[in-house]
Amino acid sequence: MDEDFACTARLMEIVCALYNLPQQLVDQERGQQQYASLQRMVVTDTSGVASLLRRLEERYDREQREGDSPPTSLPPNIEQFLRDLDSGLDKPP
Repeated sequence: MDEDFACTARLMEIVCALYNLPQQLVDQERGQQQYASLQRMVVTDTSGVASLLRRLEERYDREQREGDSPPTSLPPNIEQFLRDLDSGLDKPP
């Protein structure tokens, strides 16, 4: 996908609101058509993308049921940053 027309439309909505421009500049239909087309391609893809997605979803669901997924941990520097934030909240100004 070279251009994301839905994103472009959303950005145009914001620009129009900020600068009091007419909403007619926003072309939401093009983005809706693009995403509908992409959805059809994924569902009917003959290269195996749809099959791969289905298998990945099944594997994820199975791991969630069985509890096989490893615990998610944050990098140590992020954990320390969050601890520092938390300790700073307890101190009165």
